[in-house]
Amino acid sequence: AIEIPDDYLQGLKAAAKTEDGDLSSFVLQAMLENYEAAKQDRRAMCGDTGTPRWYVKMGNDTRIEGGPIALEEALRRATANATNGVPLR
Repeated sequence: AIEIPDDYLQGLKAAAKTEDGDLSSFVLQAMLENYEAAKQDRRAMCGDTGTPRWYVKMGNDTRIEGGPIALEEALRRATANATNGVPLR
């Protein structure tokens, strides 16, 4: 995502104002800075502290050629390709 919904952004800003824990305050501020940089540079951003996440949905009868290891390798390649094509923040 390059931009996030306004209600989510407002929630992050509100949480950043009220949070008093050192680590949680740091993470919320990093998320807000990440969003601003992504918006300004028109680059993709992560919804957390920068760890790409993949959600894979498959049915009970799904078969993956090469098994789960092949799926993980494909996701890693996709992440590398996305990073080169649309630099991730």
